[in-house]
Amino acid sequence: MLLEAVNGSNSFSVLRHIRYFLKLWLIFLGMTIAIEAVGDWWLNLWIYPRLARLAYVFHVLIIGYPFTGFFALELFAWLQSFSWVRKTQLAFLPVAAFLFAYLNEYPNTFAYEWRYANWPLGEFLNIPILVPFLWVSLLFVVLFKPWFMITKSGRSAILGQQHLPESIDWHDPD
Repeated sequence: MLLEAVNGSNSFSVLRHIRYFLKLWLIFLGMTIAIEAVGDWWLNLWIYPRLARLAYVFHVLIIGYPFTGFFALELFAWLQSFSWVRKTQLAFLPVAAFLFAYLNEYPNTFAYEWRYANWPLGEFLNIPILVPFLWVSLLFVVLFKPWFMITKSGRSAILGQQHLPESIDWHDPD
């Protein structure tokens, strides 16, 4: 949760809403399995040459995809905290998602933790051209932003429950 401290001052916190954090992690996990089932297992569009089966399950399915989703949520929430982004977010956020894709994909062109195969339209910076366009679909995480908003009184904006501003609330919000 790289931007947790920055977003906390903007009334947004993923970690203070543990129940929604876990629900969203399960949603991301389900999406991960769907993406991997279609892209990797069925269409063979990428492979993980260096990962054993257990490492694949842990690093890709349980941690990799879901926490990339959380990072995208925090990044987009942080970007929306700027007034000029809020006014132009329909144009700005897709560009940010496109750049976010390259920032996540480009280091792999050196590490080769995964490799792409069978992609149409060629590559740019050793990344298939269609991949960053698919990453723009990560903008859906903005829909979950209200789950993690906190009002000035320290209450959850969506639930109205009290949260301690200095600590993580590990209790069930119901």
